[in-house]
Amino acid sequence: MLATKTQAQQQALQLQLLKILPTLGYDNLIADWTFLNFLQYFGDEPARELTGYELNDDYFDAISQLDPRWVEMYLFLSTSVSFYQAQPQIAVELMNRGTEALSPEMSQTAWIVWRLKGIDQLLLLGDTSGAIHSLSQASDWAERSGYPDFARQFRAAAEVLRQNPDNLQVRLNAWLSVYYQTTDKLVRQRATQELLALGAKKEITEEGEVRFILPQMP
Repeated sequence: MLATKTQAQQQALQLQLLKILPTLGYDNLIADWTFLNFLQYFGDEPARELTGYELNDDYFDAISQLDPRWVEMYLFLSTSVSFYQAQPQIAVELMNRGTEALSPEMSQTAWIVWRLKGIDQLLLLGDTSGAIHSLSQASDWAERSGYPDFARQFRAAAEVLRQNPDNLQVRLNAWLSVYYQTTDKLVRQRATQELLALGAKKEITEEGEVRFILPQMP
């Protein structure tokens, strides 16, 4: 246990140094190296059972500072902070780096960052107005990037929330997307709890697949 704590302390020191030392123009390369270290840290379940996931936000902070335009890393790091550390506000603040640095012209999948931000705002922070803005931006960027189906979906969700900020159907659909778009056990467990609390019923098909029966809307 002592060795595990010492290792975590060393990792914390390395991350703090990353934020202040010059990168000499190798920002993207250092971001890649730091992300690989994060995957090793995050995936070491025996160590995390002892020390927790307290460095997730430090990794997210360092990597998003080095390479805020790296869309794919937000898929991993935002969840690690919002769900594993239960710090969605920090996750949203760090995702702001991506929404400020990216554009549809720069990356065809940049809209993903707005979508991730909107999910945390709606489902974890209860910030409906913020979620509406993020969904609208995700719709606009998806449209400009050649994803009309996603654009319509996000636009419709934003409009429904404008008309009814507490809309149950939107929250059910959002938690369904969280469940089916991840293989992470903890995130799926949280999504399942929320879906059941909202009135959905869980079923296991003959093929062993999980599906949810949503409640009838009035």
